[in-house]
Amino acid sequence: MGSSIRIEKGTTIIDVVGQIDLGSSPAFRRTLLESLKGTNRVAVNLIAVKYIDSSGIASLLEVLKEARQSKKRLVLFGLTAAVGQVLQLTRLTGVLKYANRGAGTRSLIPASDGRPASKVALQSKAEAIPWGKGSCWC
Repeated sequence: MGSSIRIEKGTTIIDVVGQIDLGSSPAFRRTLLESLKGTNRVAVNLIAVKYIDSSGIASLLEVLKEARQSKKRLVLFGLTAAVGQVLQLTRLTGVLKYANRGAGTRSLIPASDGRPASKVALQSKAEAIPWGKGSCWC
């Protein structure tokens, strides 16, 4: 697993590449937690992640917990079908938040009214991510 960090319009975007598994999840967790310290908004781009296991899910949940405790916002975007399916199987589609606007990769994300996940297009640009009240951010 590899990652790069960029900042666009006050949002820290972490682009993740490869597999998030037992061997890489500690570095993934550290990267996300460190990024959260320096901003109020973190977006995790998972377009290049083809696999995530339970340790990767645990990392996401730990970072989500930290974000909520520190009143910061965390969102995932660019989910592949494989990552979306893992989130559905673990019933985390209602817990983790997803950006769901724009064009780009097709992905499984939850409907805002709690209905089962549906396929929608996602965008990898920070300016299209809704930050305001009533958005999909936690």
